[in-house]
Formats: sequence, C-alpha cells, structure tokens
Amino acid sequence: MHKLSETPPDLPFQIAEFGSQVPHPAPNALYVLWIGSNDLLDMLSREAPKEDYYLLRLISEHPKVSAKTLGHLSHHPYSAIRENIARHPNSDAATLTRLSRDRTQPLWYLVAFNPNAPSTLRKKLQERMRRLGEKSATQ
Repeated sequence: MHKLSETPPDLPFQIAEFGSQVPHPAPNALYVLWIGSNDLLDMLSREAPKEDYYLLRLISEHPKVSAKTLGHLSHHPYSAIRENIARHPNSDAATLTRLSRDRTQPLWYLVAFNPNAPSTLRKKLQERMRRLGEKSATQ
C-alpha cells in the first residue's frame, strides 16, 4: 500500500490491489473508484450487466469516456445511452454516421449538431431538418 505523500501507482495496479485486499466484498458495500481513466470506463462498460442502464448511461455521459467505449456502447438497446453518444463530443465519425442511420429513433437530429460528424453528413442532416421545417410550416 502506498502512502499519500508517494506518487500513486497506476490504475491497473490499484484495481489488482483492491481485488486482492477485498476478494469478496459485501453486496451492499459502497466503494468509490477514481473514475477518470478511459481504461476503467471501458472496463466498466464491458463488465457491467446489460441491464444496468443507470451505470451505462452515466458512462456514456462521462466527459473523459473514449470514442472506443462510446462506439461499443452505441449498440446498446437503451435509447438514452444512444442519445448521449449521438451528442457526446468524444464520439467519432464512424459511430455518428451509424447512429444517424438508426431508424428506431431520430438520432440523426442530434448527430446533425455534433461537430465530430463528417461535415458532409452534418450538412445533409441539417438540410433534412430544414425541409421538414418547411413542410410542417406549409401544412
């Protein structure tokens, strides 16, 4: 165990040390982990039960989550997670392009304003929005 005055060990070491010190934590125990590492967020997103919508939604909103983790989470069935990813500033172009084609919900609207979406896609989606606005104004 390191002292507070020492440089903290790397995160994988901390997780391994935690696991060896508390191999079977009580189910109602509360542990605070430093959430700020892309590796930890990625690990949590992959290890969490798919039904843990709350945790996965929080990960999809985290400001330090990586594009890789967002890409993985963008396949989740919970719509709020996909909405977070469509508007997240760390989402990459490939993930945003795929989400813009999602027919189960209008994610294209959120992708249209994400600066990481390819500019041609953003223009196309914003033009679609303009046409829909004109169409509804004439009805």
